[in-house]
Amino acid sequence: MIILKKLKSKIGESIIETLISTLIAALSMVMFASMVIASKNIVTESDTKLRAYYSGSSNLISKTNVYTQTNGPINIHVNENGTYYYEYGSTS
Repeated sequence: MIILKKLKSKIGESIIETLISTLIAALSMVMFASMVIASKNIVTESDTKLRAYYSGSSNLISKTNVYTQTNGPINIHVNENGTYYYEYGSTS
């Protein structure tokens, strides 16, 4: 009912209404900016932890170079580009 009355009104908005609406818009922009910054920080932190996990995992694999099976050893080799390949059979 108030909105309909406001639409039919011929007078403009008061300075207080304009200031309050500007304040609400500014606060919402500040809240949005802080959410974006918090999201960026979370992504950066999780990326750092994930890289540390993968680094630790690859260091563990490179430290234990030969695994033995019942039918012979399995050698793990690391290529220059960081990929792994496996060799079954002899340890040479």
